[in-house]
Parts: sequence; C-alpha cells; structure tokens
Amino acid sequence: MRLTRFLLQSLLFVSLAMAGAGSSHAQTPPPAAPAQSAQPAVEQNAATQSGPGDQAAKHMAKAKADFAALQESVKQSVDDDDGLVALAGRADELNRGVAGISGGITPRLDQIKARLAELGEPPKEGQPPEAEIVANERNALMAERAQLNVVQGDAETLTASLGRMSNQIAELRRKLFAATLLRRSDISASVLADAGTAFVQEVGAFQQALGSWLGFVLKFKAFAFAAAIFMSLATALILLSGSYRLFGHYLQRKESDEPPSYISRLSIAFWSTLVRTLSLATLLVTSYLFLDSFNVLRPDIAPVVAALFSTIGVIYFVRRFTNAVFAPRDPQWRLVRLSNRGASSISACLLAMAIVHALDFFFGSISESMGSPLVLTVVRSWIAALIIGLILIAASFGRPMMAKSRDPDAPGRHWPKGLAIVLRVLGGGLIFAALTGYVGFARFIASQLIFTGAIGVTTYIGLLSGKAISRTETFGDTRPGQYLATRFKLGPVVIDQVGLLVGFCIYGVALATGIPLILLLWGFHVQDLQLIAYRLFTEVRLGGISISLVGILTGILLFAG
Repeated sequence: MRLTRFLLQSLLFVSLAMAGAGSSHAQTPPPAAPAQSAQPAVEQNAATQSGPGDQAAKHMAKAKADFAALQESVKQSVDDDDGLVALAGRADELNRGVAGISGGITPRLDQIKARLAELGEPPKEGQPPEAEIVANERNALMAERAQLNVVQGDAETLTASLGRMSNQIAELRRKLFAATLLRRSDISASVLADAGTAFVQEVGAFQQALGSWLGFVLKFKAFAFAAAIFMSLATALILLSGSYRLFGHYLQRKESDEPPSYISRLSIAFWSTLVRTLSLATLLVTSYLFLDSFNVLRPDIAPVVAALFSTIGVIYFVRRFTNAVFAPRDPQWRLVRLSNRGASSISACLLAMAIVHALDFFFGSISESMGSPLVLTVVRSWIAALIIGLILIAASFGRPMMAKSRDPDAPGRHWPKGLAIVLRVLGGGLIFAALTGYVGFARFIASQLIFTGAIGVTTYIGLLSGKAISRTETFGDTRPGQYLATRFKLGPVVIDQVGLLVGFCIYGVALATGIPLILLLWGFHVQDLQLIAYRLFTEVRLGGISISLVGILTGILLFAG
C-alpha cells in the first residue's frame, strides 16, 4: 500500500512539472511527496528514541548499578550471616527483575522480525530503488532490533553473574557456619570465675531493667498493657474453643474396654501434637504482636519477651511429643513397646534436655539484651552441653524395654546393645567436645538430637497416619468415614477413594510442617525457605527445560476432578 501511494504521488509530481515547464522554468512546484515521506520518518525516529528499546536499556542500566552495589555489600558482609541472607534475597529479586526485562522485550523482537519479513529484503545493486519511507522504516526497525539484542545479551550476562553471586553467598554462609560451629573456646578456672562475676552483674542489670520497665508500663501504659492482655486471652479462648470444636475427636484419648486401633493411636498422637502446638504457637505470636503494636515493649525488653515465648513453645512441644509417642499413663495408646516405668523415664529425660536447652537460649537472650560479656554465654552453653551429655549417658543404663510377658507394669529390660552404645557415644561425645572447648559444636549437636528428633518422629507419625488411612477398607471404619458414608450415601469404593485423598492431604500437612521446621533448625533462615518455595513452585530448570510445579499440580487436580 505504501509503495502504491508513493508511485501515485510521483506521477502527480511529474504531470505538474510537465504542465508548468512551458510557461516558466523558474517556477517549480514544491516536492510534496518527499516532504510527506520525510515527516513519518522523523516521527518514527522520535518514537524510536523513547521506544521499548530505550526503556529496556534504562532498566538494564539500573539493574547493572544495583548489581554493582550488591557486589560491594557482599564484600562488606562476609562475617554477617543475617546480612548475607538479606543480600541473597535481594540478588534473587534482582534476578527476577532482569528476567522480566528480558521477557518483556521478546514480544517486541518478534514483532520486529515479523515486520521486517513483510518489508522484505532491500533492493540489490542494479534493481530499482525502493520507497524512502520503506527504507527509513526498515532502518529504524533494524536499529531497534540491534538495541534490543544488546539489552537481551546484557540480561543473559547479568543473570549468569547473579547466579554466580548467589553461589558465592551460599559458600560464604557455609564457611561462616563451619567457622562458628568449630570455634574453640578456652575453658579454665579464670574463665569460670569471670563468668560468675558477669552473671552477678547481669542479674542486677536485668532486675533494674525489668523493674523500670514494669514501673513505666503500670504508670504510663496501663491501659495499653491491659488491652494487649485482654486481646491475647480472647485469642486464646477462640483458638481453644475452635480447635476442640474442629479437632476434638482427634485430641482426646477415650477410655474403652477394647484397645484402640493402630490408626486411632497414630491419628490422635499426630493431631494432638500438631494442633495443640500450633495453637499455642499462634497464641504466643499474637500475644507478642499485640504487646508490640500497643507500644508496651521496650527495645531492651522485647527480645527477652520473644525468647520467653519461644522457650514456652519449645518446652510445650516436647511435652506434647513425649506424651503422644510414649503415653506414660496410657499404655494402650503407646506407639512403642516400652514398660510404664521406661516410658516415664524416657519422657522425663527428653523433657529435661529440652528444658536445659530452652533455658540456655532464654538466658542467652537476656545476656545479649543486657550487653553481657561473651564469656558468660560460652560458659552457660558449656554447662548445658555437659548436662545433656550426662542425661544421655544416664538414659543408656535404663531398662525401658517391655518385659517378655508383654505386661507394661512389669520391670522392663535393658536397651538393645547397639542403641545403648549409641546413646553413650553421643553423651560422651558431647562431654568431650565441651571439655575440649568446642562448645558451639556440642550445643548444636545437643539441640539437633532433641528437636530434630522430635520433629522428625512427629512428621513420621503423620506419614504413617496418612499411609494407614489410605489403605483399602480403613477410612470407612473411622468416624469421619462413617459420617460421610451416612450423610452422602457413599459406597465402599467411593469411601476408599476419599480415604486416599485424605491420606495425601495428611502427607502434605506432615511434610509442609516438618520439613521447614527441620531446615530452620539446621541453620536455614525464613528468607531461605521463601526463596526455595518460590523457585520450587514457579520454575524448576532441568537443563534447558523449565517446569512449573504449580502448573503440574493444577493439571493433577483437573485430572482428578
């Protein structure tokens, strides 16, 4: 169309020139066609200067500047794990932004490619020249394509650099973790004396800080404090009533003449531990948020309150876990074959180790808030590691195993030799590491034995519950299965299919709860888990193939429907 228009304009120009040639050679009509063809080219050049290519180039320049700033920040945060975590999140966010820039210019490149194909190749030597407007458009498109190709190349280079930076940050964090874990501390009589002096000073400073805070709250923040307490108690009542209304059948052990089934024992053990612990955790978190939102907490008291709530939650979880698995007072609900005395002694040992670890953490937060010397934290952790090691060794000499008569009230038998040796080696290893100065390593191993074991076993119980419910002709015998069969008049086959779905849901709950907690215990941060979840559910790369787990799950749900 543009070529036809140009030819018509040229013919008109020639006819006008021939008509005016006989009267006067000085009067020449203005070349209308070239002027009209030049105007769109000027407009197009102006649009190109502020078009998608320039915008993408500006965004890419800013991304390069942000990357340079990130590089400098990484150099300055080599010894700061929290800072490295934040920088890893910024690097991932920048990587997504660069990917967005690259993805945003791809449609424009496709448009340019299609338009150039419509315009065709420029005329070769010896062929008639093409219209100027066509040549200008082709040149503008080729210039824009070259600019966008440069931006896309920069995006690929920057993406690779960000990937190397993420790997560098991960390596720095691993080295920092290892250096912190294997740092050796000198434990001597003078160190213990310095720790005792620092402890006395810390007690006095904390009493003074706590007294001044309470006086300030009662004098100036009494209403806000009362409102926060009221909101916390209201939240507790709502959670308690709601959990018992929804999960009451799975939280209580009912006495009966017949022993409970395997699925009943597993379900009550898992759900009673999970639901009650999550309810208390929600209560503690909301209570802290209420106190903080009402400006009741002072900067030096807020970390201590947070540590106190964490201590309460940890001890409660271990208490619920031991009661669910070992059931010291309900042998018919016990998940392991232990005598009554053995179940009580193991529960007491686990709870004692949890209390020692939680108190060490709580007092450590006080030391940090009061600015106490590091020697006090080291000695406190040293004592905690020794106590936990002694508890493990003492537990290895117990007789918790059920007697051959299968009577839980009868005196139990000793541990299997292999397990007793493992407990003694662990306890002796903790004591040896603490005495040789590797206090951080001893405390880390002790905490993993307690909490990773408790969370892992609870998660395993949840998986066993899901597996048991998924079995054929099992879900129909449970109370929810009987209710669904009666309410919706479902047959055995449909009930088994519902049981399979319920089992998969229990798998998901157990894994979604257990795996993040275990990762947090092993040094991961919340930001790490957020990045892992984002990458896992949005894009997984296998070579050159990109897979979206969200799309896969959506397809599975549609297929199941």
